[in-house]
Amino acid sequence: MMNQENNSTENLKDFISKLFYIYREIEIELIRTERNQTRVQNLVHDLDITFDEMHHRDLFNQDTKWLKNTLSNAKKNRQMSEGSADAMNQLTDQLMNEMEDERLKNVKYELFYKETGMWYISLPEFINMGLGNKNNLLMVDGSDTFLDILSGYEPNTTPDGTKISLVLCDQEFLGCTHRLTKIDNGLNQDLLNKVGHAPVDYGAYYMVEEIPGHKLWLCPVTEYVFDGIYPEKIFLRKND
Repeated sequence: MMNQENNSTENLKDFISKLFYIYREIEIELIRTERNQTRVQNLVHDLDITFDEMHHRDLFNQDTKWLKNTLSNAKKNRQMSEGSADAMNQLTDQLMNEMEDERLKNVKYELFYKETGMWYISLPEFINMGLGNKNNLLMVDGSDTFLDILSGYEPNTTPDGTKISLVLCDQEFLGCTHRLTKIDNGLNQDLLNKVGHAPVDYGAYYMVEEIPGHKLWLCPVTEYVFDGIYPEKIFLRKND
């Protein structure tokens, strides 16, 4: 099984390298004064074949599903922007930035949703494993307003049902838009009692670098997400 996983990883790297090469060749051809349109068409054909073969071979696992989504979006964007040198240039840079995530070992792909005025992280497996209940998954004490900001939610005007998907990591990656820095341990017990958060004995506060003065609290479920630790820093971006 281990050899099979290693082979899949190597195959995925080979395909990504091939994609990079084709994108760069297309980019070079498109910016030439006298471009070879036949070569561009052949390269685009090779690009589609590579995309299709990657998905046909099912080289992605749970840890790289975000990468599969990125590649799918890149293919759609390429098809919509075909013939535009600027768009192809931007797409190539964007794709290469996204691929930087592959080197990170602790990338998390999490969904958050708002229900009856409260934000939750979607972790059904946490509940199914008997580690807690839905109230353990509440996002409160600054985390809720941070998610409001990221999602564009407007209190009293936007209905519940708001959802947002985030890519999270304890290492900085190209494309991250927000950086959280741990500043203190603790919790606001009165607030947790008021909102109905499940009983916990501890938590941690983080400052958001991009929102001056904004502090948010993360409950112990953070340790579940990050494999037993409270990261000193958390880097994130929306996964549109």
